[in-house]
Amino acid sequence: MKLGIDFGTTRTVVSVLDQGNYPNVSFCTTEGDWMDYYPSLIAVKDNEFLYGFEAQSVFDNTDWTTIRSVKSFLKHAFKHKTIELRDQTYTITTLITNFLKQFREDLVYQSNLEIEDEKISVSIAVPAHSNNVQRFITAECFNNAGFEVLNMINEPSAATGEYIQSFYKKIKNITKKYLLVYDLGGGTFDASISEIHDKYHRIIATEGIETLGGDQFDEVMAKMVLENLPEKTPLDYADEIRLNEICKLKKETITPYSKNILVEWGPQNKEPKIFKLSVKDYYLRCEPLVDETINILESFFDRVSAQNDINEFVVYLVGGMANFPLINRKLKTIFGNKTVRKSKYGAFSVSIGLAAMMDNKYDYILKESLTRYFGLWREGDDGEELVFDPIFQKDQTLPAKGEVPIVYNRQYSPSHNIGIFRFQECSRIQDGKPMGMVTVWKKIQFPFDPSLSGKDLSNVAVNRWDRPADFNVKETYALNYKGEISVQLTNECNGFTDIFMLSRMESEE
Repeated sequence: MKLGIDFGTTRTVVSVLDQGNYPNVSFCTTEGDWMDYYPSLIAVKDNEFLYGFEAQSVFDNTDWTTIRSVKSFLKHAFKHKTIELRDQTYTITTLITNFLKQFREDLVYQSNLEIEDEKISVSIAVPAHSNNVQRFITAECFNNAGFEVLNMINEPSAATGEYIQSFYKKIKNITKKYLLVYDLGGGTFDASISEIHDKYHRIIATEGIETLGGDQFDEVMAKMVLENLPEKTPLDYADEIRLNEICKLKKETITPYSKNILVEWGPQNKEPKIFKLSVKDYYLRCEPLVDETINILESFFDRVSAQNDINEFVVYLVGGMANFPLINRKLKTIFGNKTVRKSKYGAFSVSIGLAAMMDNKYDYILKESLTRYFGLWREGDDGEELVFDPIFQKDQTLPAKGEVPIVYNRQYSPSHNIGIFRFQECSRIQDGKPMGMVTVWKKIQFPFDPSLSGKDLSNVAVNRWDRPADFNVKETYALNYKGEISVQLTNECNGFTDIFMLSRMESEE
């Protein structure tokens, strides 16, 4: 069985590949109701854990601590490998893996799927600006939970696949072959521009905000509630989580005709009260958040359209916040009513796109692009300064699956007995330096001195020679369709060579 799984910040949704159709999977709750999503929730009490709907069922039980927005832990996995709750320390990968194990079990026993065997093959999505640590951990957790991961695709790219399935292939003589995806989910904002052809689509560029999503809109409403509390006492963790979760549910009930929001809530051990909030006031407070996404979208679009001569295009609104009226209104004001189109599947756009891309019937070909710069620091001016060498640029188009990797070479005369390679990935480059979200890849050592070839270099001191060697070292980089990078280092003095897969990183600077 093949599934497209959108592991969301607040909800996880699934679409199944079923003979050319991609229906959404429903789950049975603890109360016996059927829901078209699975809550991304964990509840903890001492050393006992509940997941999904079971975690949701103890939401108001003060003995349990609810972990909301499980996926958001991945943003900091390269820096913080554990979290602390009620004086207990938990490993992030263990929490996510165990959540996915229960999710898989509920797919088998608590969903409307009929799974006859144990093999579940999946295509999963990640935010476009996830670094390689987040991608690796996500795939590793799914594999450890018993899934066979076939593909990992950027979320806006998967949404493009859903657009092709829903609209593009069903409309003859369509002229708008460029798609601008606006994807505001529970924890991140992603935008992409793609060029769509009959058999493939190419992601031209991506942009986004890693720290802005529906969670921040929930916090705005929660703050409005707290402003109406007669007593101004700080909330503990459990009260804060409960209030934000209630505000999330209320936010999702807002329609274009809503005037007021009624929130029923109270701190632990106190009688809940009903708070009447003005939708107009809520919109005013949310407007800076929406404007932040649109400012990114406009500057991003202007830059890319100037380079690619994009005239006619469609703005495609997807994600968990697709039904938030303020977003749709602002996008139409800027781009026009006929240009903006909202996915009829909303939060399911990504999972449907994932499932569709596994369908051999349509033979989709996806060409992704790099969402971050990749390079390393080198010595310049005879060792007087360090210079960052960007080997692969952001927005570099990747080869399609089955195509040969993109190869890039460097060659030079070494000045040290050992080469120390410190690769970095970053979201932007300013004044020749990596900026924004900078992630350091694992350090690589390679022998330049021919006498050190094949030896353990961990205890060998790095020495600089008086003058460069009279032979060359060659670096050959290969970038494949998954965005994975390998480097082959060759000492041309004696032919010694080694290949390193550059797929895991260590820390952030």
